[in-house]
Parts: sequence; structure tokens; C-alpha cells
Amino acid sequence: MKLSCNAAGFKMIDSFELPTKVTDVSSVLASVRAKEPDLLLCVVHDQDSLLIARQMVATNTNVKLLFQGLGPQLASYREALGKYSEAILCSTYWDESVPYKDKFFGGAKKFAEYYRSKFTRPIAYHVAGAAACIESYVMAMQAAKSIKPEAVRDALAAADFETMYARIKFTPDGDGNPLSLGGMIGQVQKGKLETVFPEKARSASAIYPAPTWDKKA
Repeated sequence: MKLSCNAAGFKMIDSFELPTKVTDVSSVLASVRAKEPDLLLCVVHDQDSLLIARQMVATNTNVKLLFQGLGPQLASYREALGKYSEAILCSTYWDESVPYKDKFFGGAKKFAEYYRSKFTRPIAYHVAGAAACIESYVMAMQAAKSIKPEAVRDALAAADFETMYARIKFTPDGDGNPLSLGGMIGQVQKGKLETVFPEKARSASAIYPAPTWDKKA
């Protein structure tokens, strides 16, 4: 990570490895307050993200930008943290505003409309990703003109098509092509997750620096 930060022009001040089960991060936050970094990047699961944010509020630990890989993109996280979730950034793998289209649903917005006509639970990227997996298998079977596993596998390996989730394309190693899948950056603004990067998918401009916790109260 340090090499990546240096290559991008950032100075990495410190890093911390948390235990598998996190119950308290006060010592880490004490170090953050002492060193006053501009950015704090948290690569943890959603419940750990919520714990860290809550303890940051309680200890008045402020940074100009708080990024949490998982958590803020979920409605349950934003509801639990309330007004304090404002301006927190996260990875976002899908949003109904993305420009992707397909022959099954028509596009991301229409997929979201279809989902809401069937379910009351807030839509999350997991739903769109799961639907895109099914689409990919269907399209691979159509391309292979077969349902035999080997033929479908070969068709998937050669896949290069768009779904309402992303463009589906795989690397020679079998991983999803990160450029085609197009990971995005989201930010909580007025209780809603807005896409702030990349520019072509942006639904709002990023808020920076983030207001301090007392300004959010």
C-alpha cells in the first residue's frame, strides 16, 4: 500500500492492522488525532466501518476525508449513523444512475424500478450484481448454443458484453476486468449515496473537506 500511495503522490503516515473481531479502536483513533492526517482509509467490513465511525464521533476524531470501503453504500449503515454519515466516501460497485444498458431490463434505472415493484427492502449493489451474474450465464449459454459446462465456461472466458451492472469481461486469469467493471467512488450527501467518481457516472460533486463531526450535529 505504501508503494501505491507514493506512486500516487500521497505520503502514507501510518497503517494499522485490526483484529478479526473488532470491539474498540480508541488507541488507533488516538494516533490519528495525534498525527492529524488529511485522509483516513478504512478497508474493513460494514459493521466494523460503523463501529469506527461511531467511535470517531464519540472521540471527536476528525479528518478531511474519511473513506470506508464497505458500509456507507448500504442504507442500513446510513440510517444507523444518521446525520454523521454525511460526506463519508466509499467504494461503490453499482448505482441505478450508471449508464449501462442490456437487453433484459433495458438499463440500470429500469432494473431498479423492476426491483422496487417486487420488494420493499432498499436496493443494494449485491442485488444488481447477482442479477448480472444470471444474465452473464444466460448470455454465455446463448453464445455457446449449449448448456454443457465446458462450452459455457469457454463462452464466459470470451465474454465482452454489457449488462445493467457493468461491462462483463474477464482477464486471462479468470478475474473480472477491473477497467471494464468500472469501480466507482460514492459519497453520502444528505442521507443519499451519490456517485462522485468517475466523471462520466458522477451524480454530484464531491464534498471536500468534510465538515467536522460537531458541524454535522
